[in-house]
Amino acid sequence: MSTVYPRTVSLLTLAPLRPDACIPAAHPWRVVLGFLLLILSVNPQPAAAGDDRALLIGVSRYEGWTPLANPITDVRALERVLRDHLGYRTTVLENPSRLQVEAEIRALAQRRYQPDDRLIIVFAGHGVYDPVSDIGYIITADSFASFVDPYFMSMISYPLLLNKIDAIDAPNILVVVDACFAGSIHSARPPHRAPANRSGPIVRQFLTSTGIDHAPDGAPNPASPFAARFSAGLRAIPHGRSTTIDALMNEFLAPLTPTPQLGPFGAHSGHASFSFTPPQARRTALRNPVAPASDPHYSGETRVLHPTSHHVDHQRPSPRPAQSP
Repeated sequence: MSTVYPRTVSLLTLAPLRPDACIPAAHPWRVVLGFLLLILSVNPQPAAAGDDRALLIGVSRYEGWTPLANPITDVRALERVLRDHLGYRTTVLENPSRLQVEAEIRALAQRRYQPDDRLIIVFAGHGVYDPVSDIGYIITADSFASFVDPYFMSMISYPLLLNKIDAIDAPNILVVVDACFAGSIHSARPPHRAPANRSGPIVRQFLTSTGIDHAPDGAPNPASPFAARFSAGLRAIPHGRSTTIDALMNEFLAPLTPTPQLGPFGAHSGHASFSFTPPQARRTALRNPVAPASDPHYSGETRVLHPTSHHVDHQRPSPRPAQSP
């Protein structure tokens, strides 16, 4: 319920209040204009459709694993592209614990999403693969080394990760993993589960820097080869048009060695493809609605969270023993 104070009513009717009257003196046209302004103030127009968000997780320092040179640098560079060029609201997790990662994913699952919303979740860091169970894991800052944790209890498995992400109500989700053995995510695809209250196409895709193999970290500071090409592809998207992840894969990522992997998971709908839409193209799409992006050949706000809980807000496989990089 909105409260309108006498001074506001006086301004809306364009007439001063008389001390001896309960209502302001006004001509009929002024009263009509006042009512229109009052309706607009009590019932504001809904925000433009399409709220693009990204959670970027980079782990360079570990308690039980060797440090890596580039994950933090990579996610920061990718965050800038997503925020400045594509208009995403971004959250960056730097060297987080397992609990911090799962808490952020849970927070995303508790949000409400609109039909055009897009969500990207990026992880860069160490990865490990267990050929006995055919399950891969991402390694957080507090994960134990394999010889201390032979059953991978301190790591996050891809089946667990994808199940939690698939349960998020966002209609368009892309998971990007730049880690060794990241391609083992392919065998961890969860069962189909359509998000609640979604009748249109559902997009669930993963993009990894490698298959079941090592992923190069790259020279210190520049970037990993995969992260560099992925960021370059996003920067190359023209302001006035959309680009699908499939097109980006074919043009920028497919030539890399090892070869990146792209595939669906969970509730993914047929030939739908995750699309990147710069703000200018999004505004054009709102004026001229079109069908969701699809590839016929397919078979901001920023938060930086540190492990100390300090954060800054800105507006706008052959059988073999478990291996690690």
